[in-house]
Amino acid sequence: MATWEDVRRLALALPETSERRSRDLLQWRVAGQWSHRAFWGENLIQWGEYGTSDRLDMGALPPTGQWVQLSVPASALQLEGAVLQGMCFMLYDGRATWDSAGRASGGSPSP
Repeated sequence: MATWEDVRRLALALPETSERRSRDLLQWRVAGQWSHRAFWGENLIQWGEYGTSDRLDMGALPPTGQWVQLSVPASALQLEGAVLQGMCFMLYDGRATWDSAGRASGGSPSP
């Protein structure tokens, strides 16, 4: 993957309304380590140190039944200039359909 400057990392998701999920998580791999994470919802997966780029709380879960954009500033996860080797999508409970993922410049963070 490419080296990215201070842009937003994002993913599109369609959380299903029939299921109750507790947490959405995006995770990035850098230098062989899955140590850059952002989550929405409850603090249920205890990987990394809370409140740091290891496990950054992005607030409440986005609404269900509609497409949402999960967005995180690269600087918030200390990813500026990093060579990304992978990206992981996780849910805790519930189901969602994932679509495009990548980077975008500008815009506002997701709910």
